[in-house]
Amino acid sequence: MALKLACFDLDGLLVDTEPHYYESARAVWAEYGKVITKEYYARTWIIRGTRIADEVAKSGIPDAWETVLEKVRVKYRALVASDLRLMPYALETLESAKRSGIRTALVTNTSGTDVATILERTGTGKLLDLVLSR
Repeated sequence: MALKLACFDLDGLLVDTEPHYYESARAVWAEYGKVITKEYYARTWIIRGTRIADEVAKSGIPDAWETVLEKVRVKYRALVASDLRLMPYALETLESAKRSGIRTALVTNTSGTDVATILERTGTGKLLDLVLSR
């Protein structure tokens, strides 16, 4: 049976956004005099999938988690707008799938607004047949 559809994740597979997520959180926490190390971020935010509301409460940050989240998003979007890298072979893989007649889909929990920005910046949107996002 021939492959008809290939589904791809965005963060860490097609684009290297993890440094931007970390730097955004680190910078916002620093505004409150708090420290997030790369090791802590990897262990709790990436591996355990902690919720930002829980991290805000645990850190003793006085603002509502929604306020903190918006600050992180603003910083993240600025980083994505200024510096974004495709992962090795991401573009070649999408192009190869297209040439082979394989439909492609992006499946991600990244917000639709951020996905649109990323796809436009990388020029990969034209290589995807379907985009499913938050």
